[in-house]
Amino acid sequence: MIDQVSAEAKTEQWVRGLKILSIFVVAGAVLLAGYGFWMKRQETKALQAFSTLAAADIIEVRALREVKILSQDPVEALRESAQTEQTAYVAALEKVRSEHRGTTASHLAALRLGRWWAEAKDLTKAEAIYKDLLTELKGSDAEVYSSLASEALGVVYENAERPEDALKVYDTALINKAATLRPLLLLGKARVLSSQKKIDEARAVYDSVVQTYPNSTYSQQARALSVKAAL
Repeated sequence: MIDQVSAEAKTEQWVRGLKILSIFVVAGAVLLAGYGFWMKRQETKALQAFSTLAAADIIEVRALREVKILSQDPVEALRESAQTEQTAYVAALEKVRSEHRGTTASHLAALRLGRWWAEAKDLTKAEAIYKDLLTELKGSDAEVYSSLASEALGVVYENAERPEDALKVYDTALINKAATLRPLLLLGKARVLSSQKKIDEARAVYDSVVQTYPNSTYSQQARALSVKAAL
């Protein structure tokens, strides 16, 4: 009798364990399916974003075909195009920003928009775009685009004769020792210090670029700017 009860208890325990295992298996399958759906959705969003960005690419190509110099900078070529083309270009980039925020395509659109307005001398619009990009960055590609946006924003402030703002942007970006554009950020900082007549500090930064990035274009620029700062 005791053996029978024991056997039934073991059987019940085994069945219970099997049910629990089944629950975990089903839950795991649901999670995997959900993750697969999420990944597919993210891929779809990315494709849609780049598809929207392609409208701006097409306008750039048309501009290059008009000037018949494929090696020319497409933005420079576009400035020689009709106003309708320029307006369409800006609208295409703004559409990417409004409809696909947070995507790589949106980051690229912001950098191109910022450059467009900076070179058009509309520094207020350029500043707003770069600052907006910096606030939205996150994820694996944040560091790259943060460096790009910071360097561009710093230059905008330099051109707007706002050295303190430029210095703040460069110093903030340089906190990250692995910043993608660290040498350019350092050169920017040195330029600002030089413009403030802080020659010794500027030359110290230039020297650090020469020592850290020898035999590079950054090193060559640092040497040239260091000599210029001393004049």
